[in-house]
Amino acid sequence: MSLPALSDPPSPTPFPTNDEPIPLIAETLGLTLLRKTTPLGVDQLTPEDAQLLRETLPPVLAALSPATTAQIATIVERLAMHYPQLKRTPDEQRLWVQDWIEDLHGFPADLVSEAAQLWRNSDAERFPTPGQLMAPVRPIMAHREALGRRARLLMAEICS
Repeated sequence: MSLPALSDPPSPTPFPTNDEPIPLIAETLGLTLLRKTTPLGVDQLTPEDAQLLRETLPPVLAALSPATTAQIATIVERLAMHYPQLKRTPDEQRLWVQDWIEDLHGFPADLVSEAAQLWRNSDAERFPTPGQLMAPVRPIMAHREALGRRARLLMAEICS
């Protein structure tokens, strides 16, 4: 029996943390401005700083984009391969995956994937519940949502 060809693991991407919930733009001046500028301080921004804030909005909003049903299903089914599972009929399996999709709806794919990797690398011997899986990344999601609200508010002020 031969094993299928294996690919090299993807280049490591920094894990999102509560301090750096969006690693892609972690060290940018735009994110620093987003964190420090208040709606009342928008009038004091230079045109260059206002442009940096405008450029920061798309990656912040992208980091909030929910995973697709296919992404969630793939991540959950891949995680399930690492743990003993009940034998399910195809209909039961479909319902099981649908429950997971419903429970993880709204989370970005990178956070679902990171949560699965954290669980897989933990001492856990059982498959998690959706709440157990997502517990470590909920604070990161909350931080991203706060950045998103702040970005929208500041952009409304800049554009007014």
